Amino acid sequence: MKILLVNDDGILSQGIRLLADKLSDFNHVVVIAPEMQASNSSHTMSFKIPVNYVEVNLSEKYRAYAVKGTPIDCVKFGIDIIMKDKPDFIISGINDSPNIGTDVLYSGTVNAAIEGAILGIKSIAVSQEGKNFNYSADFILNNFDFLYKAIFNNDFILNINIPENPKDIVITETGHRQYKDWYEYIEGEGYYLKGYTLKSDKNLYKTDAEYFDEKYITISPIKINFNDIKALKYLKDNLKLKK
Repeated sequence: MKILLVNDDGILSQGIRLLADKLSDFNHVVVIAPEMQASNSSHTMSFKIPVNYVEVNLSEKYRAYAVKGTPIDCVKFGIDIIMKDKPDFIISGINDSPNIGTDVLYSGTVNAAIEGAILGIKSIAVSQEGKNFNYSADFILNNFDFLYKAIFNNDFILNINIPENPKDIVITETGHRQYKDWYEYIEGEGYYLKGYTLKSDKNLYKTDAEYFDEKYITISPIKINFNDIKALKYLKDNLKLKK
């Protein structure tokens, strides 16, 4: 199988290199990642600015390319210019911190997978807590067939989050992730965003946020549909507009 590996942590990140090494034993793997850290880049793509790339010698087992751009560029530009053909599967990750709940709006990791789905390619995003990338890579490898076949159409991706020392696996909805954050000034540099997670009061039942905190591996299907059907019906039935 032809697999494209992307991320938002950069071409030299441990997660993507370890996953590429393991998957390339049984698949044709191409790694295309940002040349530098590009976390929290959401669905940003380069527009009206040039995108360039260089091949990077990471391993004899697979080809790797560093893109001067965003994770979305790595998917769009990578397929069109570098690969010149669509892969069978896109795996975004392994990200070095979780992407739970509303994190998916900001995550370059998750949005790279979403871009794959937009292009009609089966795609998953993989993120983890801690530094045990071996465990996460083995989890993907051991469940590879299931994860690939589970995506029965290209309207959604799977967002996978792996905690440290997981107790079990759960398939669950994406919930709300709440933060207490602030900006901290570093002399001579500027302001950095700092913060920590809070228990959200917006989740009426257990979602990926609660299960992840309880040390479950969470797998959540994310659909590319921004429509609020309930609100749409209400507005059509009740809103009277004037020309």
